[in-house]
Amino acid sequence: KGITEEKVDVLINHNWSDCLATWEVMLLKLMDVPYITYCHAHFSWTFFWGRAGLYLPRTLKLCDAVVALSETNARFFQLCGCNTYLVENPVPEDLKQVRQTAPLESRRILMIGRIAREKYPMEAIRIFKLVHDACPDAVFDIVGAGEGNYMPQMMEYCRENQLSDSVIFHGLKSSQEVNQFFHDSTCMLFTSKMEGYPMVLLEAKAHGLPIAMYDL
Repeated sequence: KGITEEKVDVLINHNWSDCLATWEVMLLKLMDVPYITYCHAHFSWTFFWGRAGLYLPRTLKLCDAVVALSETNARFFQLCGCNTYLVENPVPEDLKQVRQTAPLESRRILMIGRIAREKYPMEAIRIFKLVHDACPDAVFDIVGAGEGNYMPQMMEYCRENQLSDSVIFHGLKSSQEVNQFFHDSTCMLFTSKMEGYPMVLLEAKAHGLPIAMYDL
C-alpha cells in the first residue's frame, strides 16, 4: 500500500540479510518496481545461516541490481548470477583529516557501537575483568545503545564483580563526543565474531588507536 501511495520508482533495501527479503523482491516484481539490494557486509555471512543462507544468492539473483562494497564480494554475487555493481565503501572526509595519536599511556579502554548479540558484549566485560584484576585503575568506556537485554546483564555482572566504578555505560553520543573518546582511549576492544564493514575500526585507526579484536 505504501509503495503505491508514495508512487515509489525504485526500492533500495539495505537490510540484505532480512529473511523476508525474498517475499519483498517477488512482491515488488509483481508491482513492476525495480528492486536494488545494498549488501554492506561480506558474502561469507551466507555460510553462517544454514539452510536460510543457501536461499540468499537465489534471492539476490531476483533483484534488478546488487551493490557490493568490495571486488571480492562483487565477484561472488556475479558468480551467483546477480547483476552486481561495485561501489567501494566511502571513507568520510573528516576521517581523512585526522592525524591524532591516542595517548598510549592512559588506562582507558574503549568499546563503541551497538551492544548487540553478534558483538558479544558480555565477553568484552569478562575480558575487561581480567585487565582490571591486573590494572585496578583501568577504566572501560562503553559507548553505544543496547539491544535486547544485554545492557542489564552487563550491569549486573559489573555489580557482582565490583566493576561498577570502572565500567562506564555512556549510551549514544554525538560524532564530536565519539571522536573525543577515540582520542582519550589507550586501545579499543572489539569482540565481534561476525561483522560487515565495521566503520569503528576505520575510525579508531584514523585516531591512531590500537585495536584488540577477535580473528573474525
